[in-house]
Amino acid sequence: MPDVTAEFLERLGRDPTAVLPPRASGTIRLDVQRDEGTEQWFVTVETGKVQVFRQHRKADVIIRGSQAIFDRLVRGEAHLSASVFRKEVTVEGDYGLVAMFHRLLPGPPGAHGPRPVRRRERRGPHEA
Repeated sequence: MPDVTAEFLERLGRDPTAVLPPRASGTIRLDVQRDEGTEQWFVTVETGKVQVFRQHRKADVIIRGSQAIFDRLVRGEAHLSASVFRKEVTVEGDYGLVAMFHRLLPGPPGAHGPRPVRRRERRGPHEA
């Protein structure tokens, strides 16, 4: 069975388009709880540039949850804030960084931005 969370985080670390606003900076530790123990990932944001590490570093926020919930988050099937409220994940530290990390997660499957819909509305329902 593929490790969806690990694949997502490895891709994120290599993605040159993974950027956040320049004011964003800090380190997020993700504690992914698996049957065989807890796996830690570190997502560091420096002046908006995103990097992913496996080596331990000081974290400004820790997001903890099961492998199942992280898999759902990185597939866009779960919303990070809702998962916090449902206590599917726990957060310790800077909630501002949690909001920034949320921006790196994909949206729901099949979702799209508002621009294509707005363009269709302006053209009318009968135009392609």
